[in-house]
This record gives sequence, C-alpha cells and structure tokens, in this order.
Amino acid sequence: MVNSSKNKKASEFDAKYDVIVVGYGYAGGIAAIEAHDAGSSVLLVDKMANPGGISVCSYGAMRSAHNSELAFKYLQKTNAGRTPDAVLRALAEGMSKIEPYMPATYYPHVRGAPGGARVFKTLEDNVAQRDIDIWLEAPVQKLITGQEGSREVRGVVVQTTDGVRRVQAQKAVILACGGFEANEEMKKQFWQMTPVFAATTNSNTGDGIRMAQELGARLWHMWHYHGSYGFRHTEYPYAIRMKRLPDWIPGREATAVVQMTWIVVDKFGHRYMNENPPYTQDTSHRPMEFFDTVTQDFPRIPSYVIFDEVGRRRYRVGAPTRNDPNAHYDWSENNLREIESGLIKKADSIPELAENIGVEADILETTLTRWNESCSVKNDSDFGRPPGTMMKIQRPPFYAGEVWPVVSNTQGGPEHDSSQRIIDIDDNPIPRLFAAGELGSAWGHLYMSGGNLAECLVTGQIAGKEAASLESWDEV
Repeated sequence: MVNSSKNKKASEFDAKYDVIVVGYGYAGGIAAIEAHDAGSSVLLVDKMANPGGISVCSYGAMRSAHNSELAFKYLQKTNAGRTPDAVLRALAEGMSKIEPYMPATYYPHVRGAPGGARVFKTLEDNVAQRDIDIWLEAPVQKLITGQEGSREVRGVVVQTTDGVRRVQAQKAVILACGGFEANEEMKKQFWQMTPVFAATTNSNTGDGIRMAQELGARLWHMWHYHGSYGFRHTEYPYAIRMKRLPDWIPGREATAVVQMTWIVVDKFGHRYMNENPPYTQDTSHRPMEFFDTVTQDFPRIPSYVIFDEVGRRRYRVGAPTRNDPNAHYDWSENNLREIESGLIKKADSIPELAENIGVEADILETTLTRWNESCSVKNDSDFGRPPGTMMKIQRPPFYAGEVWPVVSNTQGGPEHDSSQRIIDIDDNPIPRLFAAGELGSAWGHLYMSGGNLAECLVTGQIAGKEAASLESWDEV
C-alpha cells in the first residue's frame, strides 16, 4: 500500500483524473465511456500492448433478458445462494436493457469467434470518439490511499514504458483487470483440480484481486470458473479447447443435433462423462476433478479423446483462441497437421491405439463396443449424452489426443455490492474502489453462456456511473 496525506499537493502526482479504469477489456471500456459521459475526466490503463483482454476472443454474444423479474429468478436459482439478491437483481435489470445499448474489423493477433472482435471494435471506436486518455503497456502496481490508516483510494502507481508514475484519481478507481487464469499459485490454492491450463491469455494474473486484498477486500466465488477440456501444444503457450458445438438446453436434448465425433476416456480407458453438456453452463471440465484418495492421483487428468477416420474428416477438433501477437498457431482444417506432429496419435486398430496411449486394450475395446451399441439405439444410458450428438467410432484408422482441464475465465475475486463497490471483510464498502467484469463476477455457481459479456456491459455501466457521481476527495 502506498500512503499519501489527505492534503497531498497535486504536484506530488504525475497526472490527475477524476476516474481511473484499470483494464481495457469490455468492462473497462464500458466503464470509461460511462464515467466520461457523466462528466468525469478518465484514464483507461492496461498492462498489455493490445487492448481487449480475453473479451475480444469471445463469441461476442451477450445474454439479454426481456423480463427482468424472470431473469432475476433464474439467476437466483443458478447461483445457489452464493450471491446476494441485490447484486443479482442489479444484473438482471441491466440485462433487460442490453439490446438497445449495443455492431468492424478484425485484429490480426486475435483468434476466437469473429463476433468478439466485432463487438470490441465497436467499443474501441466509441472510446476513441471521446476524450479518454489510454495508456497501454502500463501495469498498475498499487493503489494509493489517503492518510495513514485510511483505505480511501486516491490513485494508482503505474509502471509505464517511461517509468513509474503516480496518478491521482479524484473520484474513484475502477478495477476491471480480469481474473487469475494465468496465476498458477492462485489456481493451486483455490482449486482442487490441477493442473488447469488457460485458453486465451497470460495477462490475467490476479493483479486486481491482490490490490483489493491489500485494502481488506473480501473474496467470493474463487472456486468457480467456466471452461472445458482441451489439448496442449509444445509450440503454443495456451491450451486449445475442443471445438464448440451448437448449444442445447437441459430438458430439450432433441435440440442437440450436431454429431460430436469423439468420446473421452480416463487414464485407464473408461468413459466417465457426457462429453457434450450444455455449453450454456460450460462445465465440461468438472467431471475431470475426481481425486482417487487410494492412488493419490487425478485419474482423469489427463484424459484422452477418441475418434475415428469419419470423425477426423468431419471438422477440425481443436479451436485455438488468443489475444497475443506473439503466439502463432492455427489448427488445420482436416486435423492432419496435428496427426503428423504427434499431438494426435494414429493407429490402425483399437489395440494399437490402446498401446499408443498406455491403456489396457481390452478395457478400451469394451468402452468402444459399449459406446457403439449405445449409438445404435441412440440412448446413452450411462451418461446421458443427447442422441443427436452420438456418433459411432468404428472406421479405421483411429485417433487419440491427450486432453486437460481448460479455464476460459475465472469468476472469483473481490466481493462487490449492487453499486459495484468492493466490499471489505467487515461488510463495508472500501471508499472509492469499484469492480467491473470478470474481477469478482456475480456468477457464483453456474455460468450462463453470454453471461460474462453481459456482466461486463452491465457492471461497467454501473461502476462508471457510480464512480463519476462521487464528489472529488479533495473537495469533500
């Protein structure tokens, strides 16, 4: 913590703004716009050379609502009592106003769905139209507070390309700098399952969580993240998620009609999950968490995806995402480059494939026989995979790829109230400190596809407006 007296002269700061927004993804951009439009001077800073965070790699869809009361009841049900009603109601009301608020070019260093880049381009254009100062390659190191013993936020310490700068925030600081996908120590301490690999960026290292904790912030939802399972490539710094198939809604399994070419087996060759749960909740990594207390091991980490020649030809099974100009890898359309490199192993028979991945041949053969029989009757009585996604694995050659748990983004961080004020361990708001977006997300139990982007927009709006509404601390 860096202390400054309440009467510190402006000359002892290198720059002065009303509101400082830390992190230039969707949430930070929206917060900066709202604070500016409410009449505040705004500085928007990001540690990376390119803005966008992980939001720019998204599908660009935002979950909206036409009825805020029904949306609130849905959020209540899916958060399992882990998030206060006032916070959920603010999110639901904001989601009911998304459609009128928010449509383009691409970024060569970004891989993801094109919708994410288009939405971010719209946001970036709107930021550029305003008198908002933007500092890139400028990680915030610490929050500056008031007189000794005070936790009232007065500014930030920023490491810029020209050196360290102390920047005054006369009204507030908004932390919108993401989660902790790339902080291995935090993942080890808060998650049982290990290892879990990040799918998009190495920049989300929990900086905002650490800074908020230094001021006594209470944390929530640290266990929760949404993700999948995917590959690791020796020449690529991020995990590569399996191809995302069209979504389906629980209770409407008949809507899942695109065949998934693979099944997943554990280290021993046993199938153990519905490989295609609803993406709306993005929980396909969770079955991998099983820990065997006898062997003291995670028998499902890594696992193996198994498919055949028909599946190999159908579509590429890996889908890299990134916001990183230094990372260069795109999955081949026919999966052949990955087979040639050894990322995916090839065999002419099931016993040969079993030998290649180190499992008992009779176990793997039994697993595949059972699966093919289930496909014949379109009924996965073992794990409930939707009939329309089921596809036999029977035509050689056969293929197997090692897969690991993958985190798309975390939900944990500092707790906030319905005004996006960060809350301390005594249930009091930390003065002049706000959160937005992934940093301390409201999703406490089940994620909802499009929900993080919706939350970025809604919480960015709230935080920006609330921060701008405060009186300057040197005038109080």
